[in-house]
Amino acid sequence: MTPRWPNGKTFAFTLFDDTDLSTVANTGPIYELLTSLGMRVTKSIWTHNAVGKPHVGGDTCEDPAYRQWVLDLQRQGHEIALHNAADQSSERARTIEAFARFESWFGAMPRTTASHSGNRDALYQGPERLTGMRRALYNILTRRRHVGRFQGQEERSPYFWGDLCVGHVDYVRNFVFQDLNTLKSCPQMPYADATKPWSNAWFASSEAATPAAFRKHVTIDAVKQLEAEGGACILYTHLGAGFYRAAQGGFTTGFREVIEYVASRPGWFVPVATLLDHLRQSAPDARPYPLTDEERRRLEWKWLLEKVSSGKTS
Repeated sequence: MTPRWPNGKTFAFTLFDDTDLSTVANTGPIYELLTSLGMRVTKSIWTHNAVGKPHVGGDTCEDPAYRQWVLDLQRQGHEIALHNAADQSSERARTIEAFARFESWFGAMPRTTASHSGNRDALYQGPERLTGMRRALYNILTRRRHVGRFQGQEERSPYFWGDLCVGHVDYVRNFVFQDLNTLKSCPQMPYADATKPWSNAWFASSEAATPAAFRKHVTIDAVKQLEAEGGACILYTHLGAGFYRAAQGGFTTGFREVIEYVASRPGWFVPVATLLDHLRQSAPDARPYPLTDEERRRLEWKWLLEKVSSGKTS
């Protein structure tokens, strides 16, 4: 049954912004736009600089100016989330410190998180996302290059932090689907998965990692369909990945037009945790939905087949 959105709104729309490549210069204007349009979204951060060369680059909250900007976003109503401790693999001690820094700076522990895919401390990534024959097929397709790489959930690993996740974080991102209506792809969210116990609850998202992916999946027609379905979109993106380039005239082609169209419609534009809280409270006991074996199989097959069809199994 389609959830009834608050205040007579007909659909829900938000973003989970992975902090890769993010700087005040390349994402500040985007957040100014979102805020001016009444949208409140979720921005992830790194608490630590990389030691040596980072995986992808981007500012961290060790930079006082960047941290102040993120604090300003929080005061404006945006949610701040964690994207692992750093833009490189972090052993347990640094992750413990990351949670302490986060709480000190932002006044509470992060409610949502998403793993940085290049990190060994990523939680249930790569083949660990899957079970049974789907994991075996994934390993064949990727030539087993990710086997044993992601260890955030491995208790014997120096990268383990699953207990910290359960102790501090409400919601963890998992599957990313191509349909703009995330709730249609994953109607169970937020859900608990017995095969992945180091998370209190999981949520899915919709693909828009790059400007090209945004242009493909977040069209005016797709937004109209999302509204007609009364659905909910949690858009997975990297706003620092070229959505705004001052030297090239500002916003990438189509981004501003689509976001302004979304904002003109009667949607509910709240951060990820607020949206998931609403979905969770519609359950009889307000707990995360306990995913069944058959539901897990369907979600895993859908994610894997979409990955194969897109040519991106990494």
